Order: sequence, then C-alpha cells, then structure tokens
Amino acid sequence: MGRTVHGSVDFQHSDPPWRVPMEMPHTFLDVRDLQVGDVVYTRRPGGYQRLAAVAGDTWRHVGLCVMLGRFPWLAEMGPGGFQARPMTTVFKAYDTVAVQRFHPCEHRCRAAFATGVCDRMQRPADFHSRTELAGIGLASLSRLRSASSNIGDVLRRRLTDRSEFNSRAICSTPLADSLQLLCAQHRVVLDVTSDKRVSPDVPAVGMTNMAMPDDVWRALQNVATPFWIRKDSNAVVSETQDLTSATKEVPQHV
Repeated sequence: MGRTVHGSVDFQHSDPPWRVPMEMPHTFLDVRDLQVGDVVYTRRPGGYQRLAAVAGDTWRHVGLCVMLGRFPWLAEMGPGGFQARPMTTVFKAYDTVAVQRFHPCEHRCRAAFATGVCDRMQRPADFHSRTELAGIGLASLSRLRSASSNIGDVLRRRLTDRSEFNSRAICSTPLADSLQLLCAQHRVVLDVTSDKRVSPDVPAVGMTNMAMPDDVWRALQNVATPFWIRKDSNAVVSETQDLTSATKEVPQHV
C-alpha cells in the first residue's frame, strides 16, 4: 500500500466525520489570475454534494480552465454533454472553488494536458446512465473500507461489462484520460480501486471513467500546487500578486 495521506480542512456543509482527508490549499488565488490548464474543483450545498460526502469525498465536480478571448472559462462535462462557462459564473455558482496548477516543466505539461483534455471532450459524448452513476457511486463508497473490498470489485466488473460503458463518461473522465500525457516529472497514478485513505498506488487501467473528482485531486497532489479561489463563500484576493508570476509556459488560449 502507499503512504498515508495527511492534511485536512473543514467545510461549512456536507462534511461528515468520515470525509477522507487530502492535502488542501493554504493560499487564495484571484479568479482573474487563473491560467490555461488549471484543474478546477467545485462544491456547494445540495443533493449531489451530500452523495459525494457519503462516499467520503470533498468535491462534487471538476473541469479545466481554458481561455476564450482574454477571459478564463471552465470547460466541463455534465449531463447535457460538454460545455464551457465563464469562471466568473462558476465563481458565483459554487460556495467553494479550488484549483491545482501543475508544477512547471520543460515539456510544457500544462499546455499538453489542456489540449488533451479539450480533445477528449469530443468523445465520449454521453453521460453515464443513472444506473451506472449509482454503481460508480457505490464502488466509490466501498473504498472507504478496504482496497480489497469484494463489493467494489464486483460493482466495477459489472459496470465494465455493460454494453458501451466505455462510450459514456462523467465530469472527471476527460481529465483522467489525459493524465497519460504528462511527462516523467509529472507522472502520476490514478487509482479508483484502493482505500482512499492511502496515496494512490494501483493504476486505473481501463477504468478511468470511474474516477471521481477526488481521485483526480489525489493523483495530482504531488505534482501540482493547490489554491483556493473561493472557500465557504469567502475569497481572498489581496495576497495573490506573487502567485501570478508562476511559469509563463502556458499560452493564454487553447
């Protein structure tokens, strides 16, 4: 098994005692200082957030920052397919927003990742059915107990056996599929089967469309810097000037 993941932070809602701790941001970033390739995570009160919380997860949704014109937008997949929203709209729609920004490298991984995610947003075009979403959720819940949970194994096997299962996706899928594009410096393990309380160590071969937003966060936490954009409806923008001087490797368009 991998090393234990440390670090925790409390939220004002949907934060049960069994929520799996992850390394969370310590610094706020102005929404205007987002860059192409930043991975964006969101949460807000509501039914889906409560379902995520039951499985011990923090995030309900994940997408990718892109630039349209001179402004940051969120490219994402939802029940209606692929879409994009201005980040100012996202900022207002969720009470908590955070990003992970890849550490700089000579291979321009953020640009390659952004291009790969947007390319994958052309396929698959369909969201998972409600039955499949329920199965994915239960498989995620099973990972609170043990990496060898037989229930989780059975659920994942039955899901992957469903007709055209791999032709459908959830919000995490384009990002999970694009992790393979990262260089050796940014090599990560996306794990959708092991106990969530340990660092990812079992690659999600053939099961990337079961990855939840928290799985993507855990995969990237050692190769990316996290920032709050908004936390429990609060935003701090006065300490962000030094943060925007991070690598200029990523062009402001995709």
